[in-house]
Amino acid sequence: MNAATGRAPAVTSDTEARSDEADVTADQGPDSMLPELRVSTAAASRYAKTAMGFLGLGMLLVLVLAIKRVAPDFLGGAAFLSYGRLVPATTTLLLYGWLTIGLLGALLFIVPRAARSDFEDGAILRTALGLLALAYIAGAVAVLVGFSEGRRYLESPLVIDIVALVGLVGVARAITRVARKAPEALPEVWYSAAAVIWLVLAHIVGNIPGLTGYASQLQSSFYRSSLIGLWLATATVAVVYYAIPRLGGRPPLRATRLSVLGIWSLGFIW
Repeated sequence: MNAATGRAPAVTSDTEARSDEADVTADQGPDSMLPELRVSTAAASRYAKTAMGFLGLGMLLVLVLAIKRVAPDFLGGAAFLSYGRLVPATTTLLLYGWLTIGLLGALLFIVPRAARSDFEDGAILRTALGLLALAYIAGAVAVLVGFSEGRRYLESPLVIDIVALVGLVGVARAITRVARKAPEALPEVWYSAAAVIWLVLAHIVGNIPGLTGYASQLQSSFYRSSLIGLWLATATVAVVYYAIPRLGGRPPLRATRLSVLGIWSLGFIW
């Protein structure tokens, strides 16, 4: 809903959207008349650099795992470097440290440009990044030294998951506040806001303590599906919606009935 007018943004048909795009001249460019977005640019850069650092750490562990596949006795004297501990630690570094922080950085870049409004305070985003980086590094270390919960993608101890949750809530709050300022209905804004909200909710549900047996298995399965479909897939669709028109020198894609169906079908199916 448009905060200024109090009316819901119009959703056009695919034919109308293509007709409107044809009226925009090629020399205007997709990001013409954008305000200066210093906080967004700085935050996205920090998140991207942090994600690349996690990628480097993760690939080092991948190299060790690859050597162990052909030489099982490699670094065999240290329990924390055993194959069974290295696999979940590597997953934590790559799935959360690289993919999650990297996609969050991409959304921090996309949403302010689509909404034409910068973040009010970069301190919250810097604090959130610090908490996320600390949680994901601590989670990998905890798994290596034997403090694992034994659940796939949920190996980190609960206290570390709580630290990560605080960071995720900070980023989600910043993104959704800016998304509400979007002057028109844009699919990349919808998908970005939905992705971070669903990520927070999935993280909460996946880490509810005290469940055992069949209930615990359902909880873990729900979290894995949510992480892949409601977070990774949805955030990637937001990036695609933003990037493809700009790479082709076209104006942003406006909301259509197909894009509305797409976001609700993702949420329903996953």
